Amino acid sequence: MTYHDPKQVLENLRNHFASHEKRIVFIFGAGTSCAVNISAPGQPYKPLIPAVAGLTKICKDAVIKEKAAFATAWTALEAELVAEKGDLVKDNIEAILSKIRMKFDAMSGEDTLLGLKRPDFEEIEKRITKTIAENVQPEESMIPEKNPHRNFARWVSRTQRQSPIEIFTTNYDILIEKALEQERVPVFDGFVGSHKPFFLAESLIRSELAPGKNWTRLWKVHGSVNWELQTESNQKRIVRTKPVKTGEMILPSHYKYDESRKQPYVALLQRLSTVLDNNDTLLVTIGYSFNDEHINNIIFDSAAAHHRTHIVSLQYEELPSENDLIKHAKDRSNLMILGPETAIIGTRLGKWKLNEKTEENISDFMTTAFECDKLVAGAKGEPPLTGKLKLGDFNCFAEFLNSIVYGAR
Repeated sequence: MTYHDPKQVLENLRNHFASHEKRIVFIFGAGTSCAVNISAPGQPYKPLIPAVAGLTKICKDAVIKEKAAFATAWTALEAELVAEKGDLVKDNIEAILSKIRMKFDAMSGEDTLLGLKRPDFEEIEKRITKTIAENVQPEESMIPEKNPHRNFARWVSRTQRQSPIEIFTTNYDILIEKALEQERVPVFDGFVGSHKPFFLAESLIRSELAPGKNWTRLWKVHGSVNWELQTESNQKRIVRTKPVKTGEMILPSHYKYDESRKQPYVALLQRLSTVLDNNDTLLVTIGYSFNDEHINNIIFDSAAAHHRTHIVSLQYEELPSENDLIKHAKDRSNLMILGPETAIIGTRLGKWKLNEKTEENISDFMTTAFECDKLVAGAKGEPPLTGKLKLGDFNCFAEFLNSIVYGAR
């Protein structure tokens, strides 16, 4: 059995985050948004924003209650996705939405697919995006004062780097924007202007059009609830507004939908590719389930082409053995998966086990990120050296980052 020492791994990560020279890139997925717990103490966990599976169920219920034909079509869509990509995809609303848009694009006026006409698919799509938008916009009063996004933003505000921190997120909500503003972090997101800030794709390519290194970059790859498509002087453009509940700028991975909506998705993917083309970059994914094939291809291609680029995927749960991420990690020594029970480091799959008992002066730091197994009831002696890594939980990860600038607490 292969073992990995969590203390060594965590110290290496701390050194990377503490280094001013290291270019750091994050990819946030739905797991970061559902990490905010709003249940009362002692009650079952209740996320502020539903996880992907929960959001998928909410959208499904909203669609199938409209018409019996919609329920039949939804079942057929699920079956197609399972046949193509496996059972888990049917619980991914973005995969379903992409499939709907693909069928919509392929249809002419009189075509019928899955028993539906083109307007039916358009109605389903609008129902889904509206439902998503409604469920990822919690009331201000519901957002806890202490939350992982705020902790993460606090670390960002106190770190100094030679290159700007870049955050790519597939989330539609604006939790990270709120947190960065609360901590007075200057942020650039590709929008320019002071009246109706509009998306300027060139600003992602030409450095002279973007602010300097002290401005954190925030790239919302799948769109946002506070983007809106507007027409001025017969020209469409995407503007940043107050949050809206139409969901019109929710952009899953199938982007051949319309040129205006296609532009930010393609530009943001190109930005990710450009950033990862820099050697000696550290990319950390958290809460990201690797369901966007375009993003995945960029990550895997970068790992293959740039041996000094390091990719660390933090997982809240263990991945199934057939997952593509595992296959790539077993082939690329610079692609690391850190799960709660196991890790793939240097292409080797192994369980967590401390090489030695942690020293007292770093026990608080280790407690934040690693939980040792408990003694069997009635047993005597020291606690086991095996345990669970907690960094895949965005709450623990944010605390881990803060321990770098504040020290162990």
